[in-house]
Parts: sequence; C-alpha cells; structure tokens
Amino acid sequence: MYSIPQGILSQEAELALLERIEHLINDYLSHAMLSPHSDSVGLIQQKELIKELGISLVTLHEWERLGLTRYCPPIEGTRKVFYKKSDVMKFLSITKKE
Repeated sequence: MYSIPQGILSQEAELALLERIEHLINDYLSHAMLSPHSDSVGLIQQKELIKELGISLVTLHEWERLGLTRYCPPIEGTRKVFYKKSDVMKFLSITKKE
C-alpha cells in the first residue's frame, strides 16, 4: 500500500483518500470494460460471447480447458469475465490434426 509522507495528512484522511482513489479506479474500469467502446480494445464479455456464438457456458468452459484465455479485472469481488476477440478467432480457427 502506498503511504503519504508523515505530517501531510492524518491517517484518517490518508485512508479516506486511498479509498476514494480505489473507488474511482473501480468505476473507471467498470465503465471502460462494459461500455459499448470496449470493442475498441477488442474485448467481449462472457455473456455476450455466449449469446453471439450461440453456445452454452459449459462449452465455453471446455474451450478454456482447451486453451482459450479468459480475462478478469484484478479487483476483488469483480465477477466479470472477458475474452479477447482475437483469441476467440484464433481458437476457432485451429484445425484439429488427425
């Protein structure tokens, strides 16, 4: 945890400031990842991918077991799961060698 040099802020003010910063970061990440502009970073949310491809959650979990990478924000309590569209396309284009 980052600490502000002694004497500038009280410990209570420092904790309040750090909590506010954390809140702002969480809000930013939530909006950036879930906004319609999330396509600009090439991400798709799990539920959108399932709907778009017409697959089940079980199928998606099997794809993960076979190598498809999932991405989750590094924030405790966040349950959103994302995939890179390019990863999905690469995964779907892999042909099984017989």
